[in-house]
Parts: sequence; structure tokens; C-alpha cells
Amino acid sequence: MAAKPGYLQLLRENRGFRLLWGGTVVSFLGDWLTTVAVLTMVGELSDSALVIAGVLIAKTLPIFLISPVAGPLADQHDRKTLMIATDVIRAVLVLAMIACWWARSVELLLVVLTARTLVGGVFIPARTAAIPDLAADEELPAAVALMGGTWSVMLAIGAALGGVLTAWVGITGALLIDAATFMGSAALLWGLPALPPHDHETVGRATFVDGLRHLRGRIYLPVLLLLKSANALSGGVLVLLPLFAGGIFADAQGPLFLGLLYAARGVGALGGTMGVRLVLGDALRTLQWSIVLGFGILGTMYVLMSQAPSFPGVAVCLGFSAVGTGMVWTFSDTLGQMATTREVRGRLFAMEFGLTMLASSAASLATGALVDAGVDPRTVLAGLGVGSLLPAVVWAGVLVLGRDVQRTTTA
Repeated sequence: MAAKPGYLQLLRENRGFRLLWGGTVVSFLGDWLTTVAVLTMVGELSDSALVIAGVLIAKTLPIFLISPVAGPLADQHDRKTLMIATDVIRAVLVLAMIACWWARSVELLLVVLTARTLVGGVFIPARTAAIPDLAADEELPAAVALMGGTWSVMLAIGAALGGVLTAWVGITGALLIDAATFMGSAALLWGLPALPPHDHETVGRATFVDGLRHLRGRIYLPVLLLLKSANALSGGVLVLLPLFAGGIFADAQGPLFLGLLYAARGVGALGGTMGVRLVLGDALRTLQWSIVLGFGILGTMYVLMSQAPSFPGVAVCLGFSAVGTGMVWTFSDTLGQMATTREVRGRLFAMEFGLTMLASSAASLATGALVDAGVDPRTVLAGLGVGSLLPAVVWAGVLVLGRDVQRTTTA
């Protein structure tokens, strides 16, 4: 049996996937530059944890709201065209965020950030559904892991650069760079082949509800698509990161330390997305049970992080927690690609990501409210850690008791 392609071989031999990956690299870099810049902006304009939660909600909840529209769009229209158009629109919206900063208006910032996220909610299912269009079956595990690893690397690099650049060129400069990255992504995606709907007869009839009917009578696939939502308690952890870099430790405050925390998270996620797969392989049952391990790692690390006595200890625990997060995200994504067909991927992945963002928004809001009510951030973090262990039990039960566990492909 021929060896499965590695990451470098995939990029070298598959031009279409290479272009998609290149656009993702550039876009992710800008995203993380903006994350640090926006959180720094909000920190200068407000001292409320709920406002921080509001920013994170504006970056997540709109994806849930747009998912009933985004999914059918990805299944009805050329996915290449959708991705390019949404990149250009987001570049314009980033420029509008600069105007919000100049106006010193948190309210306007949240409005524009929400609009940018809505547009991104159309881009994401189109990009996710395009991966199997460009990668052959034997390339799929490497392609999904590489995309997840790219997110991790760009998180580490982009967050670190975000902290440095925001301190160096200011918030306006960081946002200008982000706008340029969206245009760079669009330029790369222009070289993709056309990615039209698989069945032209279904154009205009690919409704969101029809996509949900695909899940009827199943157990394995619906729970699989909910795993990222269960992983979304990390949305609450993100609310706490500016606090750990903004006063909990007297010798570790400011955008540089916030960038370091995001960088630690990115390094850990890289290990969980690309590194663990190289050790464990792509066997179906290995991927399935590794998700249980991933939840166990991230929950345990959140609890340990809540007890860390210093900033370096927090950064180390956060990094290891991201290993678990990366495992859950990448392995559930790979299994989801295997268990769905091209005709419904856009709608199912839009639903999956939308629910993930809804759960993340709820976790962010609850975390911000608890901290503003006077609950110690360390106590909140420990609770998030314990809560993150529960999905491991549920998924293990599905693997043991689910009648359709072996029905992992509908082809």
C-alpha cells in the first residue's frame, strides 16, 4: 500500500490546495494581528470584562446567525467566487474599523466587527467545503491537519506580531496590515479552478432545512458535528486572557504579554493539529478515541492554569491546553469530512461552525458577567476546565454504544 502523502508533498504536488492554503495563511495572519489590536483598543476605551466579552461575541455569534444563509450559499454557488468576494468585503470593513478607533467609539467598533464576522461566516463554510474538492481521499487527513496547523502557526506568529506591531505602529497600522492581508488572500484564491455546485440541477433548492434532514436517524454524525461546540468553553478562557496579561501579575502587563499568551496557545495548537497526527496516524478508531484524550488534556490544563503562581506557568498551561483543543478540532474535522458528501458539506459545516460560535459566545458572555460580578477569574477558569471534561464522557459513550459509529461515510 502506498504511503499517504505528507504535508510538504501535498503542498508541492497539489496546486489547487496550495493556493487555498496560501490564502488561508495570509488571511489568518491578518486575523490575529487584528485580534490583539482590537483587544488593546477596547482596553484603552473601557475597563469592563463584559466589553471584552462583547468583542469576542461580535467575533463569534454572527457566524451562528448567518449560518442558515451561508451554508446554502456554499452549496449553491461557486465556492471560489464566494471566498474572493468575502475577502474583498472584509478588507473594506477593516478600514472602517480604523474610523471607529479614530472616533473612540466602542459601539461603532462592535457594529463594524459584527458585520465583518457576518461576511466571514460566509467565507468559512465555503473554504471548509472546498478542501475535499481540491484534495483526493488519500490526501484529506493531511489536508485537514495542515489547515488546522496553519491556524495554529498563524495564531502564534500573528499574535506575537500583533503585540509587537500594535506597540510599534499603533492600532491604525495593525488594522491597515490586516486589510492588506485580505486583499493578498483574494489574489491567491483567484488562481483556484472553478468550484461550482456538484449537481447543477439542485442549484436554488439546496435549503438549510434539507441539509439538516441529512442527520435524521443518525447518532454518530450529529454528535460529531457538535464536538466543536462542546470545545467552545475556550471562548470563556479568551475573555480571561486580557486579565492574566493586564493586572493579575504585576510584572506581566500590556499588549506584549497578551500577544505572548496567544502565541503560547498557537504553539500548543500546532502540536495538537499536526504533531499528534504524525505520532498517532490516520486510523479511523485512533482519530475517534483521540478526541476523548484531547478533551481530557484541555480540561486538565485549564484547572492547572487556574492555580499557576506566575505568568510563565499560565502560558505553559495554556499552551498544553491548546494541544487538546487542536486534537479535538482537527480530528473531528477530518471525521466530519469523511462522514459527509459534497452536496451537503456547505450546509452541515455552516451549521457546525455556527453552533460552535453560539456556544463560544455564550461562554464569553457568562465568563464576562461572572468576573464583573466579582468572581475570581481563577475560579471561573477552574470551572471552565471541569466543564470541558464532560464532552469526553459523552463522546466515549457514543463510540461504545452508538449503533451507527461505523457508518462514517455516506458515499
